[in-house]
Amino acid sequence: MPQGFFNIDSALLATLLFLLSLLLPAFSCIQCCKRKLRKKLKITSSVDYLAKARKLSSFGGEVKEDLTAKGEKKSDEGTGTNSSNDDELPPSKGRAKTTIPADEGNKAAHSSSNEDFLKIPLGTIIGEFTVDQYLGAGGCGVVFKVKTKSEKQYAMKAESTDLRKRDQLLPLEAHVLKKLQFSEYAATFIAFEKCQIEERSFHILVMALLGKSISDMQDKRPKFSFTIGTVLRIGLQAFRGIAFLHSIYYVHRDIKPGNFAVDRINQKRVYLIDFGLSRSLRKRGTRSLRRARMDVPFRGTPGYCSLNAHKRVELGRHDDVWSLIYMLVDLIHGSLPWFGQQPREKIALLKEHLNDSEYMHCCPIAFRSILDYLRTLSYEQRPDYVGLESTFIELLEARGVTSNLPMDWESEPLEEKKPEGAKKLVKVKSSETL
Repeated sequence: MPQGFFNIDSALLATLLFLLSLLLPAFSCIQCCKRKLRKKLKITSSVDYLAKARKLSSFGGEVKEDLTAKGEKKSDEGTGTNSSNDDELPPSKGRAKTTIPADEGNKAAHSSSNEDFLKIPLGTIIGEFTVDQYLGAGGCGVVFKVKTKSEKQYAMKAESTDLRKRDQLLPLEAHVLKKLQFSEYAATFIAFEKCQIEERSFHILVMALLGKSISDMQDKRPKFSFTIGTVLRIGLQAFRGIAFLHSIYYVHRDIKPGNFAVDRINQKRVYLIDFGLSRSLRKRGTRSLRRARMDVPFRGTPGYCSLNAHKRVELGRHDDVWSLIYMLVDLIHGSLPWFGQQPREKIALLKEHLNDSEYMHCCPIAFRSILDYLRTLSYEQRPDYVGLESTFIELLEARGVTSNLPMDWESEPLEEKKPEGAKKLVKVKSSETL
């Protein structure tokens, strides 16, 4: 074959390879631009909202009114994710009707089926307890008021044993509550049993009967807010309750007003409740921390959870305290900038980019310092409980607030609950367990 043919063929091949080397990067660049454009279009609405929220927040409370116009105030924080293995969400009472996000549907269905299954007739005798009154349905089953022959009253939670084992939350709640009996901020544990009525089998947890939740009382407050003295005393007791929980190597993962209740007699006492979404921090039989998982299902209540929950990282002890600060700001202002927002990505965007000073008007400056400190901690690190408790005590002393002063719900009559048409914001929640 002529030598010239090989020369021509080599030249064409070199040319084709050169053109290919130019086209491949160009094609890759085009695809990258397309992806960036789609991503930009997807978050444009969130960015616009963030800018608007920031602009309004510079005028103080105006941001709250703009946000409340878009949604109800809060539904007792909505529904938390409460599956014992991180897959479901627990229902709780609400301040107003809310639209349940798709990822909370499982939890709502869980609660609904549980409630239908456990329609225990009033007067039914279960062991030494007589069912006296239906109180409602929660993330860990159906709640009743029961009494003994001596007329002592208790709260009883019932959960069907027909649920998948991974979805049964009451055994975990009973286990945690029993371990917390040394704490002043946990309800008294009475009994945990497996019972059967006719063809129905269920677990029951009997505990001290408490008063209303902080969320219920917040619903009836003017503008859904409490005075700073009451909020700081709630904060101190709530923090101590959380610290006791952490001392037995559990994290709560669903800190919110609906998960704190007051004593029926001593209404200054605040209790931490509902441990069905808790998770053990240590390996069984050891004092070593469990290794943080790399990809964690979303857990907590979007309105109150830390940014770490949105990032799908393992929640540690500092995340409970982080949620507590958000809760206290809500109790002071009656809302937070991200209440009622969907999807969760928008809430995460607001939490990440809004400066604390933009929504913590009239809050103690120490709240911002605490959040700044918590953001430096990782899953493994233990918060400075002594320092944090001292901060709350100093805030109370600086304002001359003493423990014998009445709480807001003691000193004045509670207003009627706002009609559903009133402007409110919505809270959503979610959390996991073992």
